[in-house]
Amino acid sequence: RYIPWSTTGWRLKQHFPGFISVLSKVDKLIWLPVYAAGESSHCEYNSNYLAGKLDNAEQISSYNDLISQWSSWVNRGDVLILQGAGKIGQAYYEITND
Repeated sequence: RYIPWSTTGWRLKQHFPGFISVLSKVDKLIWLPVYAAGESSHCEYNSNYLAGKLDNAEQISSYNDLISQWSSWVNRGDVLILQGAGKIGQAYYEITND
């Protein structure tokens, strides 16, 4: 039985123009790797493909890089939005206690 949304990249492919439209409007986009959550991953639509289509995206390799480098990307008065799953919720507490 084939369930399309169980394939990594299916949602990204379906909503790709919307992702590009919204994400291209931010000044700076810091991109962490995105991992499949139990889905098969045979689709060419993945986080690397999306980041490659955005001029404002900088891809970093790990959560630890985010924590150690965030202050070089953010200036006083900037708005920082953290979006994702896994440890990203913990990042707020690590950043604000820095």
